[in-house]
Amino acid sequence: MYKCIILLLTVITYSCNVKSNDFEKKYLDVKSNFPYHFVGHFPNSVWSTNAMYSVDTSTSLNNIAFFFEVVAPPKFYLDSVRGVLGKKSIAVYRANDPTLFVVNKFTTKDNYRNYYKYPDNYEFDLPDTIYNKIPVPNFFRSPYSQLNTPSRLDSTFTLYTLECEKGVHWDEYHVQKENYMPEYWKHGYSKGVAISEEKQVVIFWFICW
Repeated sequence: MYKCIILLLTVITYSCNVKSNDFEKKYLDVKSNFPYHFVGHFPNSVWSTNAMYSVDTSTSLNNIAFFFEVVAPPKFYLDSVRGVLGKKSIAVYRANDPTLFVVNKFTTKDNYRNYYKYPDNYEFDLPDTIYNKIPVPNFFRSPYSQLNTPSRLDSTFTLYTLECEKGVHWDEYHVQKENYMPEYWKHGYSKGVAISEEKQVVIFWFICW
């Protein structure tokens, strides 16, 4: 059984402005709470002087997520990551694509703790084109989030989805609600990387619902 500490958390965001062994240890400890299959694409060390991670285990939202964000990595790293992602991604989307299929798309920084304000059912105003899309996260936690794009990331970001599957894939995670996703994607997971070359930002993600 995987460590249960992650299930005791709600939302944790931790960042560092200088390289810190303490930050790296905390990040790796959090990462170790997730099955490797879900977070194997995350970095194994913190080499950037500007990085942050966030963990969301709000089971009342039928959602568990882990993000690691790196700012201003070396250009060779950006080029290398982008090259690998271009070959391994199963889907590539612009962050401002109006037809994106976003998990818990209604969540914002202002309302994520106010569950009573959420809709009773996810399926409202869904365009027909969404049925051909692969679910991606809601990036409302990011410092680069904004309200006028479906993903909450600005238009400079590209989302590279590495893997996404339907069904319950983490037995230790017991969801409480099932009505925030349409029937054909009631449960599943998605993992990938978001990149903004203009802002020189890389965001690794894993999300399970």
